[in-house]
Amino acid sequence: MPDPFSLLCSLLACAVLLRLFLTREERAIAIAERDADEAPTPLTRQQWTVLAVTGAMILLFAAQPMHGIGMPLIGIAAALLLANQKVSGLPLKAALKSVEWNLLLFLAGTLVIGEALLETGTAKVLAERMVDLAGNSIAASPALLVFFRRRSRDAFPPRHHLAHGAGDHSHTCACPAGRSPRC
Repeated sequence: MPDPFSLLCSLLACAVLLRLFLTREERAIAIAERDADEAPTPLTRQQWTVLAVTGAMILLFAAQPMHGIGMPLIGIAAALLLANQKVSGLPLKAALKSVEWNLLLFLAGTLVIGEALLETGTAKVLAERMVDLAGNSIAASPALLVFFRRRSRDAFPPRHHLAHGAGDHSHTCACPAGRSPRC
């Protein structure tokens, strides 16, 4: 059973993150609800197959200490199986076109930088300095988060504010009109 204090802390952390990193408009967006009279559509054979492969992969991940097969091998095997059009119903070319390569490269770079920070000891030094800044105060930790969020917002303003005035929305945005409240 989860610890009530941990649950409360998780909920508070979620509220703080939503408040800090989402605009008022983004927080007000309602999750689409299904009509009460609308019946759910049954899963197709291919959807069941994808669900089964994903479930088997998760079970193999969880049972890895018992069978000894490495998690990377399990993940690659599941990905190769799902890349087959007969299994997933999606041609490989279409799947590759829908991959967000920029995001994938960003995540890979982030992992490399994180590993470098850990290997060199820089992460430990930064963590120790932040703890020293916070001291014994419980309120200092969220204050540090707010401070760093505000500093990063000042250092990296949104792109359209760099090229145009803050009130000038006559420029061409990368996002479709009306889709993003930040554009």
